[in-house]
Amino acid sequence: MKRLLKKTRYISLLLGLCLIGCTAPKKVDANALMDWIHTQANTNSIEIGITDSTNQEETTINLWKKEGKSYGAWKNSGTNDTSKYTAPTLQIAKEENGKRKTILFTQVEDGYVVDLIENEQAPEELFTQTIASLFAPALINDGQKYTLDPSYSIQKQDDRYTIQSEDTQTWTYQIDTKSETIQTKRPTGEKIETQLEANKAPSQTTKQQIETLLEDPSLQEGSMIQFRS
Repeated sequence: MKRLLKKTRYISLLLGLCLIGCTAPKKVDANALMDWIHTQANTNSIEIGITDSTNQEETTINLWKKEGKSYGAWKNSGTNDTSKYTAPTLQIAKEENGKRKTILFTQVEDGYVVDLIENEQAPEELFTQTIASLFAPALINDGQKYTLDPSYSIQKQDDRYTIQSEDTQTWTYQIDTKSETIQTKRPTGEKIETQLEANKAPSQTTKQQIETLLEDPSLQEGSMIQFRS
């Protein structure tokens, strides 16, 4: 009888540990961000864990929605720093050799689109090189510095996506998915039009996914939308 009780307790303990492990936030390494995103359908929050393999500090990012607004908070295990803000986008930036790599989480309806921007030098270079990959998976290498800041807003009208920076010197970018061009408007008012490279242009399937997403009224608050081209 005692052996049976011991076995029962042991099995209960294992089941309890399993349940704890299954429901715990996903801990991740900073090499494949899209594999780290921890989402739950029909809930109002998303949690992302990032571990910096250089100094083993962990940054946990929480994204959530309340009353139609998007909120974000991040916490660094090394400094125990916590900050919160409301913004249409969330940005994680990493500095390396004087250049930045940025991951943008852009709110589209009730979801987020993830984008990676590499080798950031000037706004026009940054977007003409990477905007066509806006709906592709994001990857980032190991880094020592992460920041989380409001960044850009995105709007869609017809077949054009307008991206507006939120700094004092406003740049606007329009992506025309029919002609596959990017029109850049500088703070001075000057306009530049760039043809997207054919191999970087969003696929027809991705365009249809975007259109469907933006027109779908049934999306739940906090839904995480991932586009893979």
